Parts: sequence; structure tokens; C-alpha cells
Amino acid sequence: MKLNQKHNPPNSFYFLEKISSHKNMNTGKSNEDIIGVMTLLESTSLIPRYGDIKKQGRVLQRIIRPFERDMKAIEGTLKWSYCGTNGVKVTPPPKNYMELENTLIKIVWINYPSRKNKPYKNNIEDKKSSVTVIQERGGGSDDIKGGVTMIYRGG
Repeated sequence: MKLNQKHNPPNSFYFLEKISSHKNMNTGKSNEDIIGVMTLLESTSLIPRYGDIKKQGRVLQRIIRPFERDMKAIEGTLKWSYCGTNGVKVTPPPKNYMELENTLIKIVWINYPSRKNKPYKNNIEDKKSSVTVIQERGGGSDDIKGGVTMIYRGG
């Protein structure tokens, strides 16, 4: 993954890290390449929070434009567009914060590593066969204190 360092994008690293993490956590799911704008804004401390600046105004200059500028800086790694539910493209793009906070981002990776050879889910049967539980209790049958449970994971 690479950043366009031409414009010195302060938030691009955080956005790319969050997008990559989101894709990894949601591989194989319908939201694998769709992430909320608010999720990305929360991933950086360099863009002010709306609650902190709403009285001062200038939301377009202080939140929306820096967000779009720094998203454009990662376009060497991915392409992005605003979208609504189920990836339907939003036109025109959000013009104010209320529109922005309910918008999602559709990601199209330019060169994302393939995960063909990696399983998506753990094989539960393999885990069951490799775990042995041994319980030992001290004293007699009227012993009210607990015992020791040991778990051995074979492999």
C-alpha cells in the first residue's frame, strides 16, 4: 500500500490503515469493501470532531475538504466513491455534515493481495479433536470445594 506524498496528507495513513483493517475483518462478507465515513473520521485525531466546531462553522473547510483531500492521496492503492446502502453510488457528493455522516465509502482495491489459500472460518471439528479436558477433584464426593480443570491442546 502506498500513499501519494505529493501533498503531505496527514490523515491518509490512518484512513488506509482503517480501510485495510476493515477489509481484513470482513473478508467474504457483503460489507467487505464498504465502510462508513464516520468510521474513517474517527480513525484520526487530526480532523476536528463536528461537536467541537459546529458553533464556529466552516465544517466544509475543516472536515469535508480535508477528508476528501486525504482520501484522494491514497488513490494509488484504491479507488473510492461515496455510496449509500448496498454500495449504490451517491450523486452529488455530500455537501454538509449531516449528509456526510450518513454516507458510506465504496472501495475498489487496485492491487489487494489474494486470500484464496487462506480459510475464512476455523474448522471446529479439528479443534474438538485436538482438545482434551482432564478434571480432577480433591477429597471425596461430599467435597464442596472446587477442583482443578486442566486443558491440553494437542496439535
